[in-house]
Amino acid sequence: MNGSAALVSTWLRAVAPHATAVAAGMIGPATAFDESERTAIACAVAKRRNEFLTGRELARRALDGLGCPAAPIPVGDMRMPVWPEGYVGSISHSGGLCVAHVGRSGDLAGIGIDIELVGALGLHLVSQACSPEEWAAAECDRRSDIDPGTLCFSAKESVYKAYFPLTRVFLDHADVRLQIDWARGRFAARVKDDRPSVAGRRELFGRFSRVGDHVATAVWIERRDQPER
Repeated sequence: MNGSAALVSTWLRAVAPHATAVAAGMIGPATAFDESERTAIACAVAKRRNEFLTGRELARRALDGLGCPAAPIPVGDMRMPVWPEGYVGSISHSGGLCVAHVGRSGDLAGIGIDIELVGALGLHLVSQACSPEEWAAAECDRRSDIDPGTLCFSAKESVYKAYFPLTRVFLDHADVRLQIDWARGRFAARVKDDRPSVAGRRELFGRFSRVGDHVATAVWIERRDQPER
């Protein structure tokens, strides 16, 4: 396993809820599991094809750690993965690194994972993801080598990946307001009142870290959590 892959795997295993599994590795040539996966990347360029197939291969490896038999992971709405019945998960890739994180749907309503190569995001993406107020608050308390823009973008991507499969509603970056706890490597994400709540809650919680050359963020929606009142 590559050093960056080992770092993100170690971090996720340390902070994720019990009974989840992770697999990470570098993007490279991989084989489609079945016709649904081959069809999904039939017109893709080589780079996108390798990203997609590596992600699916790692996802099956992670699922195997939970006792799930190998199965196709086709593409659903908004190009989200369609997980085998009884499981939830998330896949992310950036800068040659790919990670898949999975759990059982009886324990978790949703999972969101995102990795971003440090310094790779353009200013237009950062400015869309991070409002001036969020930037000012994050910069004021910053105690990390992670820039607020990359963290905001990645955290909101993780929130969306956990949120969309449950609501089927698209979230814009402006629909989520972050509060970052730099000292503890945690964040709270509040979904705007005009967007649907998710699993009875409007505030989701996540973790973040610098792992090698990447920023990693993750969100878990646990079924045992009490709904927001």
